[in-house]
Amino acid sequence: MCEFLREFKISKDTKVLDLGGTAQLWTYAEVLPDLTIVNLGIPENPPLQDKVRWVEADATRLPFPDDSFDVVFCNSLIEHLGSYEKQQLLAGEIKRMSKRYFVQTPNRRFPFDMHMLVPCFHWLPKFLQRRLVRLTVWGLITKPSREAAAAYVDELRLMTFQELHSLFPSGAIVRERFMWMTKSLYALSR
Repeated sequence: MCEFLREFKISKDTKVLDLGGTAQLWTYAEVLPDLTIVNLGIPENPPLQDKVRWVEADATRLPFPDDSFDVVFCNSLIEHLGSYEKQQLLAGEIKRMSKRYFVQTPNRRFPFDMHMLVPCFHWLPKFLQRRLVRLTVWGLITKPSREAAAAYVDELRLMTFQELHSLFPSGAIVRERFMWMTKSLYALSR
């Protein structure tokens, strides 16, 4: 968050669109921009509810005119869309909303699965992931039904550097490293 605020010179007057975000993340910001959060559901009594505009919408079909925002912030949403085609739709909407964007996603090639909290889970075939997901740390903590666990597995599609670059060819792709490995990827257009 600090890096985003600094890199994009965010002020209280900067119109920021957060796709798939939560108000909780913004409570850590040194400065709160003119913020709109889009999500599929709006929580009851979220933090900052009187300081943030909430819009319930699908991020692949946004209800705003072109260039409505100064910056689009999209943190760990793009990997939850299930298919490359939907990821392309999201990328198109991000670029339609603003020429400036910050899109973060875990790296598919990183050996630890940050969603399930176990090593290499995301490298298994989907049919095997569906069978084992309830035995992961995520599954043991959240205790999802078999159907909910399978749906969660099916929505996840982690991306590689090359795939993220293909969606944002005019942006810079930055590697966030853990030790010598790329943990996460950022597509940035300042």
